[in-house]
Amino acid sequence: MESSDKEIFDCVGDLMVALLNSMTIMETKKEKPGLRYSSEFKEQLVNSRKNLEASDRKLRNMPVPRELGPLKTRLLEIVTLCLQGPGILPESSDEDHLQNDGLDFYFRALEKLYPLGNIFRPVSQFFLEKEKHDDFFLMQSLSRETPEFSERGIHHRNNSPDQRGGFSFYVPENKDKNSTLPLVVALHGGGGHGANYLWNWLKEARSRGFLLICPTSIGGTWSLEDVHGDLVNIKKAMGYIKRRFKVKTDKILLTGMSDGASYTMLAGLRKDSLFTHLAPFSGIFPATLDNYNTEKIDHGKPVYLVHGTEDMVFPIETAFMTKSELESIGAKVTFKQIQGLRHSYARDEHASLLKWFDSELEI
Repeated sequence: MESSDKEIFDCVGDLMVALLNSMTIMETKKEKPGLRYSSEFKEQLVNSRKNLEASDRKLRNMPVPRELGPLKTRLLEIVTLCLQGPGILPESSDEDHLQNDGLDFYFRALEKLYPLGNIFRPVSQFFLEKEKHDDFFLMQSLSRETPEFSERGIHHRNNSPDQRGGFSFYVPENKDKNSTLPLVVALHGGGGHGANYLWNWLKEARSRGFLLICPTSIGGTWSLEDVHGDLVNIKKAMGYIKRRFKVKTDKILLTGMSDGASYTMLAGLRKDSLFTHLAPFSGIFPATLDNYNTEKIDHGKPVYLVHGTEDMVFPIETAFMTKSELESIGAKVTFKQIQGLRHSYARDEHASLLKWFDSELEI
């Protein structure tokens, strides 16, 4: 016997609350891995998963009309992925293990959840910055379908999880082809993937309205020994976007994490670079840049340098060395030391970075 409309509505509502709460906690753990030592945070994570498992069981056992079958299937798929996402690690776990623990499942859950923002307002809010959670006009404009709607949103070009050398990109759903937008090109760290790294920037791009490209390196990391190896593909990705959308040519940011930060400097400091601003996070000055003829280097490039004081991979001393190297070639350096940050991504720095990059992106 099918359930009543109210029973289905309440069941889906309860599951959505539990799901978004669990994913918010996992997102916090991903961005602030030091929280694994907090007993309060561990308790929150355990309780959120218990609630999610209970909501999952309830929906699985609830008969629904045939037309709601695909939605039920999608929600249960997301929950299954979410429950395999980042969990609690023992305190002895190393930093690399911490960074990768269950994240692939978490990213796949995000991928399946995102389209539901057109149906559920709380999902749309989840994919916005907190300052925009009550901007109902923005949410309405992001979900409004137009003849060009299929070209908006998240897309992948030869960039499935088992592919290298492709790219993922995001175009705000509320922008048309007449909109001239800033472009952010964001590079993952060693062993990473552009389709996953996109989620570090999606909320900001969606909330503030800029184009986003997240390439994937050809190899396990970026071609730091030969800049042209990955640069060819990055330029192809940018060309793909520029042929379809209007880009502010004076507002093109290249940013990256760890090896992506080092490659940001290697590719972005060239005089023939298409990038107007650089933002390396937790990287080191690339040794191969010393091989450049000084005439091939852009000596006035604005650089937003970010590094954690507790980074155990590239200690903070390397950041001071990088700053000195950048200044020696005339770069205009803004240096941000993040107190207590290990070798993890300083997403909290996005607001300041975007204001520095383009004042029109400030919210």
